[in-house]
Amino acid sequence: MKLLSSFIILASCIVFLSSQVYAQKRSNRKLKKRLYTFTAKKKYLSIGGSINAMNYFGDIVPKTSAGSTDIQFTRPQFTVYGQKRLHPNITARVGLSWGRLIAEDFGTADPSDTENGIFRYQRNLSFRNDIVELSAIAMWDLFGNYGVFYRRPKKPIPYVFAGVAGFYHNPKGKAPETTIDGEPLEEAGKWVALQPLKTNGEKYSRFAFAIPAGVGVRVRVSPYIDIAAEIGYRFTFTDYLDDVSGVYLDKQVFGDDNLAKAMHDRSWEPTSGLKGETRPAEYVPGLISLNDGTDNMYTRNSVPGAVRGKPDNDAYLITGFHFIYLFQGALKTPKTGFR
Repeated sequence: MKLLSSFIILASCIVFLSSQVYAQKRSNRKLKKRLYTFTAKKKYLSIGGSINAMNYFGDIVPKTSAGSTDIQFTRPQFTVYGQKRLHPNITARVGLSWGRLIAEDFGTADPSDTENGIFRYQRNLSFRNDIVELSAIAMWDLFGNYGVFYRRPKKPIPYVFAGVAGFYHNPKGKAPETTIDGEPLEEAGKWVALQPLKTNGEKYSRFAFAIPAGVGVRVRVSPYIDIAAEIGYRFTFTDYLDDVSGVYLDKQVFGDDNLAKAMHDRSWEPTSGLKGETRPAEYVPGLISLNDGTDNMYTRNSVPGAVRGKPDNDAYLITGFHFIYLFQGALKTPKTGFR
């Protein structure tokens, strides 16, 4: 009888403890479901802005030189954007940007590089291009936020992003003092749009598309404010950010347009295109004869058919600091009425 009583007591304790454990599990599941269900009130909005550094890669600065870009050709870019949290790990962003790209052969090509650099150095092309970009990207956070905006993690959040972008660009060059024949140019010293001159033999579009992709890290500094650092690459679908492509043309195709002739072939100039620095005489036309007959070489100037620029698309890199303000949104609950 005593043994039976002990068994009943033990069984009762087990049943009681089991019911408590089950109840706790149900409570935890409900809490988890409540926290991990991404309802509309958790899809908060934010606005932001960034100050960035912008660098170009193309015929004047080859992509193989990405790790050694000369800081003298880094230019600013500014962005404003709106964001919406769509998922614990996903945020959508729409942004509008303005920035400037600039580069020149004289400052980026190495004349001692007889396989490539010497021909770019002799080519002596230069440009600047103001880029107005509209982008739509999706960001994926490594650590998700399953709660409302003020419950987002306090630790740094690494993220990756990708999307689509459309941009308007208008490459320009600084006109030399004279033509190759020594005739004064009315536009001397002015920045002139290169696209209307058809320096490449065709009038390309000033509108183009790109694929933005990159990485960043975001840090919460207050319930309403985040800051972030970000680096992104723009893979464009144009070869004309620098207005350099194709081959040298017969000067006769430009007719009486002396400005187009001058901007098409600048290898004859004794100074660089951007700063007017003196070029060594040995790199002025007629003194370079190296040529292996491949597209990797830039042959003597003014020879119709010689390579002026490669057909690869151009790209640009954006590195910057972001400031983000989060909106509280509709956080009213049926039970409490509090926000």
